Amino acid sequence: MSRTEVFDQAAPVTDEDDDLIEKWNALGRMAMFFCMWAAMAIPVLLVIYARLSG
Repeated sequence: MSRTEVFDQAAPVTDEDDDLIEKWNALGRMAMFFCMWAAMAIPVLLVIYARLSG
């Protein structure tokens, strides 16, 4: 298979795959929420800690 090969048909998706994909997407949404929350919360907590300890 070369890199320029074109696929005319998509792979068939079964019901089991749909459930797995749904679980994977839910896990991805939770991970994204945690990363965004941590990116906002950690700097704020560091500033609070620096002000209280200084």
